[in-house]
Amino acid sequence: MNEIEFSLNNPTPSLAWKGYKRFSRKEVICADDGFLFQIGCYNFTGEQLFYLDFVRQFTIENKQGEYDHMEQLHIEFTRQPTPELEELENNLWAYDFDSPSAFFSAVENMKEFQVVITYSNWHCEIYQEKV
Repeated sequence: MNEIEFSLNNPTPSLAWKGYKRFSRKEVICADDGFLFQIGCYNFTGEQLFYLDFVRQFTIENKQGEYDHMEQLHIEFTRQPTPELEELENNLWAYDFDSPSAFFSAVENMKEFQVVITYSNWHCEIYQEKV
């Protein structure tokens, strides 16, 4: 079966979600890593936009094995809000579940997730930041 590839020119949240879940199985050398799903309307840039963000968070230790900092890798979707999207706001951490697969199932069963993946006309950025 041929899989459709994700494109930043025409980003599709459902394809990104599949890639995010695949990426979650990749081992990363760090003290801890977690997964976050977050959505909502925010004015971070001077313009009210709807945000859909899949995040993987890494806890980094120094050479002595003590906490140094955290970094987050985002695949962040934005679009103009609609009245329906303006009503949606939620975030879910995988830390609140017994396993990553339980977290992914919980997200996929959220009404908010099911609504946002039906939308098109997204802008998407992939970036990593120190938090």
